[in-house]
Amino acid sequence: MAAVVASNHTRRRGNLRTQPTSRRIWLKSVIIPSLVILLLFLQSGWWAIRSLQGIYYEQRFQEAALTADSYSQTISLALDAQQRFEEALATTLEVAVTIIDGYPHPLLSETLASLARDLHVDIVSLYDPTMTVVATSDATHLGRQADRDDPARSFAEGSERTVIEEIRPDTISGLAYRYAFHRKSDGSILQIGINADRTSRLYEDFTSQHIIEELSRRNPRTRLALVDNESRIIAATDSIKIGQIFEQLETIIPAYATGYRRVKYEQRSYLLFRLPIPGDDQQTNSLVVLFDLSTLDWLIHWISVTITLVLLLFFVFFLRSFWRVHRLNRQVLHSANHDELTGLGNLRLFNQTIRALKRSSCALLVINPVNFKRLNMLYGYTHGDEVLIKLADHLHSIAAEREGWSAYRLSDDRFLLLATGSFDQWQLTEVATAIIADSIAIGLVSRPALAIGVAEKKDDGPHQASLLKQALIALDSTTGANPIQFYNIDLESCLMRTNTIELLLKRAIDGEEGLITLHFQPIVAGATGTIVAYEALARLTDSELGNISPEEFIPIAERHQLITPLGMVLFPMALTLIEHLRHEGITDTRIAINVSALQLLDDNFMNFVRTYLSERAIEAEAIELELTESAFIDEESGLIERLSLLRSLGINLSIDDFGSGYSSLSRLRSLPFDIIKLGRPFIQQVEEREHAHFVSDIISMAHHIDKRVVAEGVETEMERARLLEIGCDFLQGYLLGRPLTLAEVVEAHRSGVRRE
Repeated sequence: MAAVVASNHTRRRGNLRTQPTSRRIWLKSVIIPSLVILLLFLQSGWWAIRSLQGIYYEQRFQEAALTADSYSQTISLALDAQQRFEEALATTLEVAVTIIDGYPHPLLSETLASLARDLHVDIVSLYDPTMTVVATSDATHLGRQADRDDPARSFAEGSERTVIEEIRPDTISGLAYRYAFHRKSDGSILQIGINADRTSRLYEDFTSQHIIEELSRRNPRTRLALVDNESRIIAATDSIKIGQIFEQLETIIPAYATGYRRVKYEQRSYLLFRLPIPGDDQQTNSLVVLFDLSTLDWLIHWISVTITLVLLLFFVFFLRSFWRVHRLNRQVLHSANHDELTGLGNLRLFNQTIRALKRSSCALLVINPVNFKRLNMLYGYTHGDEVLIKLADHLHSIAAEREGWSAYRLSDDRFLLLATGSFDQWQLTEVATAIIADSIAIGLVSRPALAIGVAEKKDDGPHQASLLKQALIALDSTTGANPIQFYNIDLESCLMRTNTIELLLKRAIDGEEGLITLHFQPIVAGATGTIVAYEALARLTDSELGNISPEEFIPIAERHQLITPLGMVLFPMALTLIEHLRHEGITDTRIAINVSALQLLDDNFMNFVRTYLSERAIEAEAIELELTESAFIDEESGLIERLSLLRSLGINLSIDDFGSGYSSLSRLRSLPFDIIKLGRPFIQQVEEREHAHFVSDIISMAHHIDKRVVAEGVETEMERARLLEIGCDFLQGYLLGRPLTLAEVVEAHRSGVRRE
């Protein structure tokens, strides 16, 4: 294969050498000048974009600086007005405290009322040392004692002589007041208050938060924050941030400095100004102004992209025509030799490769997914194509890892691996085994998921033209137990027999009589010995091959997609027995029919069953469908859905060959079956006491999950006695009755031998 690859590469290189002059002309006269022009255009565009950015940003900076300065002056005036208002209240309270404390006469309620009017305060209260109101200017609350949470009591318990509070809601009326507390020399407490409710509302418009909110409302793209000298937010556009630390501020602009920076804040681009706002002696606040640059950035970005695209389009359109012709030529050549779905080489490329090998040694592996039609039926053809693509990629990677190997797609679901060079049969087996082991990860559902046929050719062997034929013969001879098969001469005779059986099945499906027949074996009730059902057993007969067992022709029918049409032939033949028995007046006997998982997954078969029952007026309860438990290895959910549908029609369901290695009673509990059939391996050892206990446990557990049990292959009286002893429901076998033809069954019932 290495030689083949080299020769293929040589041919491609040879084709290129026929046009070296043309290639140099393209390179010198078109490609290089185009690249130079493109670079010049890009450089000019870059400088234009940078200049445009500078102009736009400088204008924005100047506008933002003027706006920020006006914001700063507005807030400074508001803060100054608020400060003067608060100073006026504090001064009034200080004067009132001084005058009332020095009043020479006893402080009675009338005296306090007169002083309040003269001093322009709203309320004056006097507390004795027990914190009881003994006099008040408005003659209210006399005798009231300050409770634990009252600010007057908190002051009395402190050590200060005089305290002037900030404006706060009164504890009783809820109105806004500013209070002053004073401790007299006799231990009594003097409380003086000014009603600031109406006045404070007038000055609300001068609060920092109100001013900032109003300024932000007028310019939605601007965000403001008033911060102290520790970068803690005092007021802000986003009031939720009040009290938080403006962490980015310290690293952006030094405190108490006026300047601006371009910053990234909360995932947006801003122009940030910080202007100092004079405060009291201990603190100088600053106003942070954030101007949103997102729109401007977007505009400049859009202009930049537009200019860049315009410059690039010229170069792209220039090269587009050249690359289109080149690509079309490559696509035509690739399509001629490669599979459209998977990209692997097709049969044409494979044949070219084989012819180039001449007399060298090689081996061919034909890989075929098992029951791929079922996967398409379950998941659809789109999923099937995805699985084929994964399998092709996997085979391609295997070939790429080995020198002289290559992968191809032969047909819909068949692939080829061609090996040349040094290899032996053990290496081929190892590769085939690895492919099968990875099949589940690829998405294949059967077990085994792949069948692989292998053919080898030595230096002195036949021509490679027969290699594909031999590999296909080996593939056709694979089985579930032996998914890897090497070609040998004996396989051809087996293939001929298989082809003959396939032709016989097709003739039987087409309606030729005498090729396939049914025999019926009775199933009797264990307790009474009465016949409750017959199992329909198919027989295929040929003048040359003789009698062909179902174990041989059923797998062939499944492998060649004949099982569904064959079932449509056998199903009416089996129901003919029910029609004859009903004609004889026998209405309590069922017919058991074996079906394949492929049949149940085929919508055509399901529709056929429903249509046939409705047209022939046969009660569904007279039908029992048997499905081997090995069918549940793959796609259990899909089969359960179909079985549930059949059961809803009234059809009885049984699981055949229980114990063949795939199911358990705990798993069977969730399956929609009515009957479990124990195979001959269970029955032939039932005479042994220990084995009888084991079978008894199975029957008992089956009864606990509402399943009935049929024992198949009962051949001795001892087996029957032991099965009846352990509670088996039904018996079937040569001891109870051999398979009979339809005529023999009808004659037996007519003769009165209905129950044995």
